[in-house]
Amino acid sequence: MEMFSMPILSQSIHERAHYEQQLIEQIQNDLKRFNLILRRTHDQQNVFYLGDRNSFEQLSQEFMLETDLFEIDMTIY
Repeated sequence: MEMFSMPILSQSIHERAHYEQQLIEQIQNDLKRFNLILRRTHDQQNVFYLGDRNSFEQLSQEFMLETDLFEIDMTIY
Protein backbone atom coordinates (compact mmCIF):
# COMPACT_ATOMS: atom_id res chain seq x y z
CA MET A 1 0.00 0.00 0.00
CA GLU A 2 2.91 2.40 0.73
CA MET A 3 4.18 2.27 -2.84
CA PHE A 4 1.00 3.93 -4.08
CA SER A 5 1.48 6.90 -1.75
CA MET A 6 5.02 7.67 -2.97
CA PRO A 7 5.33 9.77 -6.12
CA ILE A 8 7.46 8.33 -8.89
CA LEU A 9 9.76 10.94 -10.39
CA SER A 10 11.13 10.49 -13.86
CA GLN A 11 14.84 10.13 -14.56
CA SER A 12 14.86 13.49 -16.34
CA ILE A 13 13.57 15.24 -13.20
CA HIS A 14 16.32 13.62 -11.12
CA GLU A 15 18.94 14.68 -13.67
CA ARG A 16 17.59 18.23 -13.75
CA ALA A 17 17.62 18.44 -9.93
CA HIS A 18 21.20 17.17 -9.83
CA TYR A 19 22.28 19.67 -12.50
CA GLU A 20 20.62 22.57 -10.67
CA GLN A 21 22.19 21.51 -7.37
CA GLN A 22 25.64 21.53 -9.00
CA LEU A 23 24.92 24.92 -10.58
CA ILE A 24 23.93 26.45 -7.23
CA GLU A 25 27.03 25.03 -5.55
CA GLN A 26 29.25 26.45 -8.31
CA ILE A 27 27.66 29.89 -7.96
CA GLN A 28 28.15 29.79 -4.18
CA ASN A 29 31.79 28.76 -4.60
CA ASP A 30 32.44 31.52 -7.14
CA LEU A 31 30.85 34.14 -4.88
CA LYS A 32 33.17 33.08 -2.05
CA ARG A 33 36.25 32.74 -4.26
CA PHE A 34 35.91 36.18 -5.83
CA ASN A 35 34.60 37.84 -2.62
CA LEU A 36 31.32 38.85 -4.25
CA ILE A 37 27.89 39.45 -2.82
CA LEU A 38 24.57 38.71 -4.52
CA ARG A 39 21.51 40.37 -3.00
CA ARG A 40 17.98 41.04 -4.12
CA THR A 41 17.20 44.75 -4.20
CA HIS A 42 14.46 46.28 -2.08
CA ASP A 43 12.00 46.70 -4.94
CA GLN A 44 9.72 43.89 -6.05
CA GLN A 45 11.06 43.78 -9.61
CA ASN A 46 13.31 40.70 -9.14
CA VAL A 47 16.38 42.89 -9.55
CA PHE A 48 19.61 41.65 -8.00
CA TYR A 49 22.80 43.41 -6.94
CA LEU A 50 26.11 41.67 -7.70
CA GLY A 51 29.22 43.39 -6.46
CA ASP A 52 32.32 43.38 -4.32
CA ARG A 53 31.53 42.27 -0.77
CA ASN A 54 33.86 44.77 0.90
CA SER A 55 32.44 47.73 -1.04
CA PHE A 56 28.90 46.61 -0.28
CA GLU A 57 29.61 46.28 3.44
CA GLN A 58 31.28 49.69 3.52
CA LEU A 59 28.35 51.34 1.72
CA SER A 60 25.92 49.55 4.03
CA GLN A 61 27.76 50.76 7.13
CA GLU A 62 27.86 54.34 5.84
CA PHE A 63 24.16 54.27 5.02
CA MET A 64 23.23 52.90 8.45
CA LEU A 65 25.35 55.51 10.21
CA GLU A 66 24.01 58.39 8.12
CA THR A 67 20.35 57.46 8.44
CA ASP A 68 20.46 56.25 12.06
CA LEU A 69 17.52 53.96 11.26
CA PHE A 70 19.24 50.63 11.81
CA GLU A 71 20.86 48.70 14.59
CA ILE A 72 23.02 45.61 14.01
CA ASP A 73 21.96 42.78 16.29
CA MET A 74 24.49 40.22 15.10
CA THR A 75 26.62 39.42 12.08
CA ILE A 76 26.30 36.10 10.28
CA TYR A 77 29.09 34.80 8.07
